[in-house]
Amino acid sequence: MDFIGLQMLVTVKDPPGVRVKGTVSEVTPGQSLVLSNVFHLGSSKWIPRLTLEPNNIVDLAEYKDEVTPETFTAPDAPLQAPKKRNRRARPNKALKNGTAEDASLEASLPQGGRGKGWRQTPMLQSTSSFQPFKALKRNGKAGNGVLDNGWASEDVTEEMGEFDFEGELAKFDKQTIFNQMQKDDLVEESDRLVSHNRKAKPGTAGGKNYHHTENVLDIPAATPKMANDFWDSETDNAALGPERLSGRDVRSSQSMRRTDSNRPNAGKRSQSRKASASGIPPTSRANLASQPGFYLVPSQRRAEPVSALQMLNLENIAANEIGLTEDMMTENAGRGIAEVAVAALCDPAIQIRLGAGGISASAISHTSSIIVVLAGNNKSGIRAVAAARHLGNKGVSVLVCVVGIERERDLLEDMRQQVRIFKNLGGRIHNKIELFEQLRKTSHSSSATVTLIIDALLGLAISFEELRTGDQATVYELIEWANRNEAFTLAVDVPTGIDPSTGKVSIIDGGRLYVKPRYVVAMGAPKRGLLEAMAPPLRPSEEGNPKSLSAPAADNDDWKLFIIDIGLGAAVWKKAGTKLRRGIDFDDKWVLEMRYQGATGQGEEPDY
Repeated sequence: MDFIGLQMLVTVKDPPGVRVKGTVSEVTPGQSLVLSNVFHLGSSKWIPRLTLEPNNIVDLAEYKDEVTPETFTAPDAPLQAPKKRNRRARPNKALKNGTAEDASLEASLPQGGRGKGWRQTPMLQSTSSFQPFKALKRNGKAGNGVLDNGWASEDVTEEMGEFDFEGELAKFDKQTIFNQMQKDDLVEESDRLVSHNRKAKPGTAGGKNYHHTENVLDIPAATPKMANDFWDSETDNAALGPERLSGRDVRSSQSMRRTDSNRPNAGKRSQSRKASASGIPPTSRANLASQPGFYLVPSQRRAEPVSALQMLNLENIAANEIGLTEDMMTENAGRGIAEVAVAALCDPAIQIRLGAGGISASAISHTSSIIVVLAGNNKSGIRAVAAARHLGNKGVSVLVCVVGIERERDLLEDMRQQVRIFKNLGGRIHNKIELFEQLRKTSHSSSATVTLIIDALLGLAISFEELRTGDQATVYELIEWANRNEAFTLAVDVPTGIDPSTGKVSIIDGGRLYVKPRYVVAMGAPKRGLLEAMAPPLRPSEEGNPKSLSAPAADNDDWKLFIIDIGLGAAVWKKAGTKLRRGIDFDDKWVLEMRYQGATGQGEEPDY
């Protein structure tokens, strides 16, 4: 049995054309051939053991490894200036050793014939590209070029162009960014935390005494401040001088601010004196008064707007940490909307508008009025349906249209609950077609007419583009109908079609698509998008087109603004960490009126 241990190349009959290579481990004459460590030459699949029958073997031959002797090719001479040779670096000797080893390896290789079944080649073979670490280190110190194998040896920066610093810097509009940061910075200096945590220097008795490096008399700064530098803080004032403020200076400055803030007009006098002395413009308090914003009536306190994400965070904190559930906030919001709607029915503008259509002003009452509620499948729509329920309990005729009511399973759980309660109290929910049919019948059969439209088609978390195609068509028709109708519109939070965060108007088919309201009711706090929609644009309108796309939504409209207390207390605002640490102060009321005041620098006088 001389075949044991030999590597054989076997061509099998079934499947045809398959060749396997393996080591003969057992031979039974006329019965079987057993191979171990078998490799499939076509797919390189490995099989530990394979038994072949004689009738399945087409060809059988011994497998011989044909080892091609490696020859060393000297690399091209490096294109470098001749350098001083280091005696410790001996690359020639290393090359000679490598050549000798290759020669001895070639001599030891078998030239042909059958072996004994053992491996005839070493597991590891020395190559000319391998260099020991010590040899590489010596060559690096000597400055000689290291042999490489030609892969990734070129300079990676040879194809890279020069970096255009001027061009890249021109893409960054620093002035616009700074203007936006200044616009968003509404924190008064007395409320800043720039120096509250500053540690006193050692040896000053906790900041009561001066440090040995401080002067009793201040030295004027060598570099005066720019006249248009609005970034003013105590840290900058200390950095401009030769020494930093000590704890004593910090506390004295804080106490002066607190004392001035308690006296009326003291801050204005100190600010004007400081501005005239150093050329610095009025501080953040003056900037705050000159910026557009909302003010409560009659307290004249400023109501800071919040973004849609901040409002969602406030409501989540109230529901999850305080225990004020969504149902509670919905009831508070629904009753507030109903209260504003009832007050709007008594608006002389509505009475005059409807009286001109053939109805006397004295005949208009709650029972002869029809309020249409346009609600979407969102939080604003849920609160609008709750408001419709409160209005129905007061005897007001209410027509409720919910977008997507034909797919009731797709509605939100809170929306399904409000719809179920409204139906249990005798109300009816309409879709768009049923609403228009009911309005047509009402206009012919009774003297009642649509007096007010409550707009809650889109909430704070969804835009017109994110709706389904069918819902987009429904919302589009309802917006067009609301704008054509003679009745005034009451919008919840933000009119439909205006982004609640940026105030941008939706552009559909090249035109501005949004509900034009008479009343806007904010839930808990005014939204930033409402402020941006009422503020004048930063850039002028296009020439020859004063009502271009850059004009604000409330350009020529007189919007009456209201804000509703939905139950968010001071604890919720404090946990949220917004600028309004205590939230909106509603005094002893649940609904307050707001007014918009534009920037005084834009030609508008403050309305006090």
